[in-house]
Parts: sequence; C-alpha cells; structure tokens
Amino acid sequence: MQAVCRNCPVIREKNCEKPVRPLPRDEDPGNGPPFFAIALYLIKNNGGNYMGESRLHYGMSLRLYFEEKAFGPGMVMLLREVERTGSLQKAAKAMNMAYSKAWKMLKGAEKEWGFALTDRETGGKDGGGSTLTPQAERLIEAYEGFKKDAVDHLDQLFAQYFSEEKVEKIKGME
Repeated sequence: MQAVCRNCPVIREKNCEKPVRPLPRDEDPGNGPPFFAIALYLIKNNGGNYMGESRLHYGMSLRLYFEEKAFGPGMVMLLREVERTGSLQKAAKAMNMAYSKAWKMLKGAEKEWGFALTDRETGGKDGGGSTLTPQAERLIEAYEGFKKDAVDHLDQLFAQYFSEEKVEKIKGME
C-alpha cells in the first residue's frame, strides 16, 4: 500500500527511508509560536504519478522553538552526519552546506538548549573530530518520537478531512 512520504512531496512506501530535508527558505515559517511549531503544508502536485493524475497530499516540517528555532529536521540531518562522519566539517560537506552555516546552526541550537550537542576534539596528530553528546542522542530520540506520533495523528486527520470522497465533494463533483 502506498502512503504519503513524510520527507518529500511524492507518494512512496509508508516507511520511506529517504533522509528528511528542511524546507526551502521561502517556505520556512520563520518565527513560530514559543516552544514548538508545526508547519503543515497541503501540497498538490504530481504526487509521483507520471500519468498526469494529481494526488493531494501533505508535507510537514516540525520544528521546536524556545525564543529562537532550537531544533528541527535540518539539525537532525546535521547531527546524524556528524555521527556518521565523525566531523562537523565532513558532515557539512556531505550535506553541501558551508561549514560556517553548520557551525552557526550547531551553536544556535546549543545556545537555545543550554548544553553541548557535540563533543569536539581539535586537530592535531589525529586530526580531531566530533561525537554526539548523550544529551544530543536523547534529544534526537525525543524529537523523532514526537515527529512519528505527530505524523501518525496527521495521517489520520488527513484521511478524515481529505479522503478522495471529501476532495471530490470539495471540488463540487458529487
């Protein structure tokens, strides 16, 4: 059975493993409500069906806020890449991101949370590197659990409000 991919605007298998990607700047909701914000976008496009039939589906980007943006899909991607590569610089490069932007994102999130997300070892003979702190690992786990539960509920709500029958009724075709 096909379902809406939570990470990209196409119809995919329910548990798509494609990495989460942040929204483009022009779709970024900017300053959201305090503590957290959900940006829910209803997107109508090709939906992965290349026979000309469009399917309505939703896309979601979940971000957490204190005063400023504190955590979201971009930070999860960055931290996962740091974990994989052992380096913020290599993680930024793997994501086609400037190192200065990755550093700014990391420092901003650390400031908002009040703790370090990575343990950093400066260069030297072995070249240095970065690892995730236990707090970062717990934060990622909590964020991903929150996101999964939010998406599960949103899937139900989407089906309730935008089933094929409801969409036909909205269009006035019934």
